[in-house]
Amino acid sequence: MHFKGIFRLGLVLVASVALVSASGAGTSAAKSGTRIDVSTRASIVHYLRSIHVNPKGVVIQRGLRNYAGPSCPGRAWRCARTQHAVVQIARPGGMNRFLCRTARCAVLQVAAAASRNSATCIKTTGLGASCSITQSNSAGNTALIWEDAGKLTGLTQTAVYSASIVQQSGSGANLACVHQSIFIDGSTTNTRSAGATVTLEAHQSIFVKQDSTSGSNTAENAANPSPGVYACASTAMSQDQKLTSTATSKGVVTQNENAAQSPCPDGVSGDNANMCLDIEQNQSTGFKGSASGANSATFLQTNSLSATANSPTGVSQTQSSVNPSGPGGGLVGTVNQDSSGLSTATATQSETQCEDAAKTGLTKDQCDPSDPDFAEAPSSLTQNQYGPVGLAKFSHKRRGRHFYKTLKGLGTATQTGSPPNSGDTFTINQSSTQNNDQGSGSTQTNTVQGDCSTPGNCTDTQTTTVDGNTTQTTQSGQTVSNTTNCTGSTCTSGSGTPTITFDGSPGTNAPPSTLGPYSMTAFAPDTQPVCPDSGSIVSGVSGPNGTVGFTPSLSHDLVGGCWATWSNGYTGDVYDTANAGADPSQIVITLPAGTNAFYFYAEPNQFADFTITATAQDSTTSGPVTVNGDHGAKYFGFYGTGGATLATITVTNTDTTGFAVGEFGVSPAPQVIG
Repeated sequence: MHFKGIFRLGLVLVASVALVSASGAGTSAAKSGTRIDVSTRASIVHYLRSIHVNPKGVVIQRGLRNYAGPSCPGRAWRCARTQHAVVQIARPGGMNRFLCRTARCAVLQVAAAASRNSATCIKTTGLGASCSITQSNSAGNTALIWEDAGKLTGLTQTAVYSASIVQQSGSGANLACVHQSIFIDGSTTNTRSAGATVTLEAHQSIFVKQDSTSGSNTAENAANPSPGVYACASTAMSQDQKLTSTATSKGVVTQNENAAQSPCPDGVSGDNANMCLDIEQNQSTGFKGSASGANSATFLQTNSLSATANSPTGVSQTQSSVNPSGPGGGLVGTVNQDSSGLSTATATQSETQCEDAAKTGLTKDQCDPSDPDFAEAPSSLTQNQYGPVGLAKFSHKRRGRHFYKTLKGLGTATQTGSPPNSGDTFTINQSSTQNNDQGSGSTQTNTVQGDCSTPGNCTDTQTTTVDGNTTQTTQSGQTVSNTTNCTGSTCTSGSGTPTITFDGSPGTNAPPSTLGPYSMTAFAPDTQPVCPDSGSIVSGVSGPNGTVGFTPSLSHDLVGGCWATWSNGYTGDVYDTANAGADPSQIVITLPAGTNAFYFYAEPNQFADFTITATAQDSTTSGPVTVNGDHGAKYFGFYGTGGATLATITVTNTDTTGFAVGEFGVSPAPQVIG
């Protein structure tokens, strides 16, 4: 029996942002957030340009009560109109209020301690709407944007809506509420032989950025409960499009709905998606990693494209766009949240595409896969549907596909915190429906993608229905990368590129609570016999998700007993080759099925430097790591992404007298339901 060391030692923002007054002194203490200099007109103009707001004609209000809008509240208020960008600077205890109903609205509100900011944009007419709200103070911010013109008509129409809300606070709460809706009808009856051409385009973007040191961040819906009344609602932030066209002509009918390539409005990253939404909570420097307030983000994106045509001559219908080098049209959504407090996110994305054509007799889209009117098809019929739907953080992860109907994000949607909160939840529901008369794989393509990473739990459910055939897939876990690809009604589901990664950064320090994107669970004390008792040579140990096996069998020790030293103050279970009389150079650790992250520490027997190397089953390796046998046990961690899981880890050692492994931690893999 060998007792290591016995014979030689004898066992012993400011609360968000700093505001600069005319004298240059800060009105409140900075917390390494963004510094907004409002001391001079020149500095204000410089800042507006930096956030892409046109400073021409800017109106600057400095007072206890600042108001910009159509109806001044009274003499006690400093009042202005909203034809140009407005900057409101409230004195301590004061208030900024903003109400804009014009096509383009922009406001920057900064307030001293205990002051409140409130801004509202309402647009109910026309094809264009743009609102930019930037707010900063320590007491909290409220912003509401409503962009909804109701039903608009015309054969050639392009609608562009953009909404941007940036809020920073110290201990105060941030509330952002947005509703966007576009409805365009391009219907026509043309009995002439010249035919009819319908071109409908809609582009929407919502960008919300909220930072609060200890207050809450909430992104939700705006509502219109009664005529002329607009308020925040505890429902999902809404973004929807409805493009419809029923066209009848003796000549050729051409219907294009969202068929053109165009980037998201106002710089919101989303490739060429028609609907772009990005919610960033506590992602700014000075907030990420130190915020403690609750985060809540919920949104609903709905896109409905419908084209119905009657023509004996010919019909050409195209819905969404093609981009050979990446995403075309469709939906993209993003949520990134950081806090040691609770973060919750719910994302729902839905797209429906319907193309229906006949020689005569159609009054509206029928889009029934069993519809017999294909027998009465025009002499020439071309139908194309490209369906993108996606959710993720939105750090670019581009995929080259020729046809792209995607509900897709711009990277991996994330929830983080310092420390991470295991109660965080991320729920994604994605659906896409396509129907046309031809039902051909060459004219229908569909991609649905969802990615998320959280210390809690993420669940992504994807449902695709193409010409009546439905495919559903669900993934849940701490890291999810879920994709459904369809060509015609043939769909396949799965994860992203499977990858195993090594991380040894903790070194001799205590194990962190996370490894890669996963929350880790340390093993409970091992109840098996301990060296030098009989039965202490063991072939494995029970863990939180099953049995971890050892090849060859190892000696079960406690640090300070049959194994003298370790690191980071650990005094628990370890397993060694020396006392087991096993091969001193190599062991194989076999992990339970579905393990997506595992860490362990390793230490050589002799009190000197040796190299230890760990290698996963796919050859991902730590490379040689120098480890000292005198209180020098080092961390070895492996994790899988894109559906990759860990099966075995082979550990080799250059100490010819043996080595030990122990201090295990694990995270199970996501559940996949086909």
